[in-house]
Amino acid sequence: MLVLFIAVAFGLRSMDNNKVTTFYDTLADRYDHILVDWEGSIHRQAVVLERLVGPFGKRLLDCSCGIGTQALGLAKRFRVTGSDISVKAIERAREEAASRDLAVRFEVADMRRLEDVFGETFDVIIAFDNSLPHLLEDSDLAQALASIKKRLVPGGLFAASIRDYDAIDDRTDATPVKRGDRSASFQLWDWESDDVYAVTQFILSNGDDAEWGMRYATTRYRRLGRDTLSAALAAAGFTGVEWHMPADSGYYQPVVLAAAPPLLENNNNNNNNATLCST
Repeated sequence: MLVLFIAVAFGLRSMDNNKVTTFYDTLADRYDHILVDWEGSIHRQAVVLERLVGPFGKRLLDCSCGIGTQALGLAKRFRVTGSDISVKAIERAREEAASRDLAVRFEVADMRRLEDVFGETFDVIIAFDNSLPHLLEDSDLAQALASIKKRLVPGGLFAASIRDYDAIDDRTDATPVKRGDRSASFQLWDWESDDVYAVTQFILSNGDDAEWGMRYATTRYRRLGRDTLSAALAAAGFTGVEWHMPADSGYYQPVVLAAAPPLLENNNNNNNNATLCST
């Protein structure tokens, strides 16, 4: 009943404010309330991700870091840089890092054009929490994957997570309400086509003054299945694409790992004598 009441009261079906930057800018100061236990999630996710990406090196870029859910936890074991398209999310991430005395560099950057901000390369680049499906067109996804690959060292690792779209009913129109001690959150979905849907994220919370307030914003996603993303990674030149499902990895979404091609060394300047050397 609560979900239905709010949907009617706010006229969600007519909302058109679905720019990704506006969505995350609007929610940045309360985004932690989406999770019942954000602090605990920071720690738990870091444990899982360190096991998955740790063997590939210590220089790590989180190219869709948001307010820092993964970056903050990983900063205890990696040399972390974070980037996001949302200015407000980056401002919040910087505040969270400073409050924890963590040395993390955060920059505003579009994952489709990481080279505009970063000249260096990284051992690992990550994009978690269903960020890739914001790229609605195949051309945008291809551009992002190409940019990510350029910022990886030869043999470096790209890791991402997406919602398990292969298991989602076409007519899904809302997510269950998540309730915390002082917050509640849920989503309403409005399918525009078989592959694209608008999401309105609601966050209800009360502050120190004990008054409840609500924040909501709308964005769009594509139904990005595992096979489609695997094919896009292969087309971008990544190798060794493998999926880790929640039951095996311990992460709440399917996780894909893919490696940038190793360096082609040719000491004799002869293509026939080239050898693959991983880092």
